[in-house]
Amino acid sequence: MRFVVSRFNLILYFSLSLIWHHSAIQAACNITPVLQGQYLMDNPGNMLARPDGKMLFVIDDLAGNINIIDTQEKAIVNAIPIGDAPTALAYDGSRQRLYVSDYFTGTVYIVDVSGDDPQAFKLLKEQKVSEAALGALVYDPATDRVFVSTFKPQDPDTILVLDAENLATASDDLGGDQFSEGISDMLVHNGKLYISFEESNRVGIYDITKTTPELIDTIAVTGTQPTDLSVSSDENLLYVANTGSNTLTRIDLLDNTLFDSVQDMNALSAPRGLAYFDQYVWVANQSGSNLAQYDIHVKGMLPNACYGLSGQRPKHLLAVPQMKQLYVAHSNGVDVVIAQGMDVVCNGCTKNGQVLQAASGARFELNIEGGMGDFNISLSSGGTAARMNDRSWQITAPQPEGNHSLVIYDGDNNNRFLAFTLKVGEGSGSGSSNGDASGNATSLNFIGTDHYKVGDFVRIQLHEAFEASRFETVDLWVAVQIPPQFGGNFFFRKPSRLGLADFAPAASEPFRASLRSSDTDVLHNILEMELPPGMGGAYTFFALYVEEGKNPLLDDLINIQKSDLVMQQIILDNE
Repeated sequence: MRFVVSRFNLILYFSLSLIWHHSAIQAACNITPVLQGQYLMDNPGNMLARPDGKMLFVIDDLAGNINIIDTQEKAIVNAIPIGDAPTALAYDGSRQRLYVSDYFTGTVYIVDVSGDDPQAFKLLKEQKVSEAALGALVYDPATDRVFVSTFKPQDPDTILVLDAENLATASDDLGGDQFSEGISDMLVHNGKLYISFEESNRVGIYDITKTTPELIDTIAVTGTQPTDLSVSSDENLLYVANTGSNTLTRIDLLDNTLFDSVQDMNALSAPRGLAYFDQYVWVANQSGSNLAQYDIHVKGMLPNACYGLSGQRPKHLLAVPQMKQLYVAHSNGVDVVIAQGMDVVCNGCTKNGQVLQAASGARFELNIEGGMGDFNISLSSGGTAARMNDRSWQITAPQPEGNHSLVIYDGDNNNRFLAFTLKVGEGSGSGSSNGDASGNATSLNFIGTDHYKVGDFVRIQLHEAFEASRFETVDLWVAVQIPPQFGGNFFFRKPSRLGLADFAPAASEPFRASLRSSDTDVLHNILEMELPPGMGGAYTFFALYVEEGKNPLLDDLINIQKSDLVMQQIILDNE
């Protein structure tokens, strides 16, 4: 890929890869403790959710309960007493029931969780299946069998294979020399059973499509004490948390071979729980009592962890994508993590990505999702935003047709912002701004085609003009937001040096500084490149005049801006 400015060339692919890898991408998260009410949790553990995401089940092994969480209310709504020390659980969707293993009694319990009334959930059956202690448990819907691990001092561990209907023995136990190794976790994926052996530092793989499951292979992990397992469906990789060595192992699910190792001592500290969600692998760090993220596009750990859990030593994670939530079990209970940034639901306007469209002067309602609050909304060119409650606003669109800016600021989240282009009426030319709230006559216009195919030459230009008193000076900031699949982060246009265009992940300096009216009315090349494959998505460019010496990400933007925020979105194809 070529990055062309004047007579100089840059390798943009290398530059952007370097920027993405080292950028301060935040694992920003909004953490809310699950309300326990009368159902106090002593030691929450293994979790799973119903396929609709409305109900979540959490084991409490000390209390001997299965706690039921309403994911919309984020509260425990019932607790079902189960055995002496429930250890693991699995969900049978066809029968709408749970299977629960009990460590001390060697018993598997069946719990009816059909319907939407958690008070009606009840114990259906208990079946003693072994004299040994029971551990990890999984259900395979393809063969309608339950697999449960056993532990007995001085004896090799085994895995029982049970008929899901009545918990009768379905085939010979799985065992052998490799089972003298401490079974930590089990996972079923595409007809195979994956087992982490905590003591021998291996992962076992069984073909469970056979009447009697057959061992395929055991793989040595790139670390010590492998515990939790999680599948990244977008990569066809199995992630293994190596708690003892502060690493992750990745196994190729297509040929069941070792893929590589993830090592980052700054991001991983006694990793235990894993969950794949929204193209990130989330990691529960027990030593750091935080959550880290592996970005499958950046192919590395993100540098900023998610702190603020309401308890210590998180050890279990569960993604509930239907609710856009991540659940964390720790020493004090369970937290809900809103694992996304802000977004809006628009009633009365049309929303397409970062573009809202409404008629001139129309009124519509915006409801803010995610973020932390307290929120503020800035709207250009005479539009108004009236607060209805903490997350709902009534917007009156500007009268002039064309493109306008609508920016939502999240005050309690370091004033992070979410910007939209508000298209009023039918017209929707290049992003532009004329005038601002201070009365200055300003003009910022992005110039360029809004759709490019692989091989096209991409050129984005910015025309600027600023007219004010001869004593007033401003700074011009320019940024681009990359697509969500590449992290969704902002990169800021640095001043041109030697004719080379340069973007940086931190807002450290403006594109142009200390401008007077006489310094403007010029045209800048913001981006020029030949589009290669693999960079497809929506890229949004931003431009803004602010008070000289101020930083739009660190200072109160509403008070320092000297123009409307101008946005222009372009679409790059992958082919």
